[in-house]
Amino acid sequence: MLSGTLGRHGRRMNRETHRIEVLCLQGCPHAEETTRLVRDVASRLFPGAEVFSRTVSEAEMREAGGAGSPTILVDGRDIEGTVVSSSGDS
Repeated sequence: MLSGTLGRHGRRMNRETHRIEVLCLQGCPHAEETTRLVRDVASRLFPGAEVFSRTVSEAEMREAGGAGSPTILVDGRDIEGTVVSSSGDS
């Protein structure tokens, strides 16, 4: 039997260590609350996951898929569906 749960897009999410990034534009009014919520959810679903929050420029946000601010990446994958490499290339 497979371990883990099904994610939003039906992909199996296991209990391995994950890298989670919250990307925000300078002055984003939702940055702090989103980061807090992501850390809370990650601690429940993926104990040991690394959660990072960083402020990015508009160009960097576009490179990350342009999903808006904040954007949440799990292992380089935008939770809205865009795949992003660690260098920001889609």
